[in-house]
Amino acid sequence: MSAALIDDCERSSLTEPVHKLAALPAETLNSILVRRNIAPENVEEVASLLSSTGSAFSAAQVIARSFARRDDRTLPFGFGRFGDGTEYAVYYSALEEETCVEEVKHRARHSFDAMQSGELPYSLYYRFITCAFNGLVLILCGHEVAHPELISADESGYPFCQSLARQARTQDIAAFHAPSARRIGGVCVPVFKQDALREHQPRHFIAFSMQDGQLTQKQVSN
Repeated sequence: MSAALIDDCERSSLTEPVHKLAALPAETLNSILVRRNIAPENVEEVASLLSSTGSAFSAAQVIARSFARRDDRTLPFGFGRFGDGTEYAVYYSALEEETCVEEVKHRARHSFDAMQSGELPYSLYYRFITCAFNGLVLILCGHEVAHPELISADESGYPFCQSLARQARTQDIAAFHAPSARRIGGVCVPVFKQDALREHQPRHFIAFSMQDGQLTQKQVSN
């Protein structure tokens, strides 16, 4: 059924900006370590060690690690709607900043629920990264009524979407325009080819906080 959808969808070679909200510290890693009482002479060594764990501390690292194979984990790539983590990487981005916010808020709510706490003693900082995308895109938007798996509220639609991505990649498709499951009218852009992303630009921060069971966000100057 996913193969039939690929045949029905429009394809377009596009050049456009795509946005991602990535979990990055609001300070430089070195300043965080110094504030945590790491001796200045040990900061570079500790920073190098932390970087080797797979955590990203810059926009360039976010992009590189989104596509990097990790053989020290159960799944070598990240698991999500368009990738099961076994065969290929997916860089999840969107056309609109608002869609990025809603996608992250959904994941953050899930994490907070798992903590079973209505309070979070600190803010979670995410930073917008904008890239220039250039490549062949399959347009899935407009097909969500016939294929509700594209916007399933839970993971029940993931197998269909992952099958779609596997087949699309064999046809040199670099990304999808996919309807957002978290924001009506939003367009997600899962990217399958790292070389389709150029000129990454880190931008402003968004701080997410949880108080009294309510998740809020605010823009923070960079």
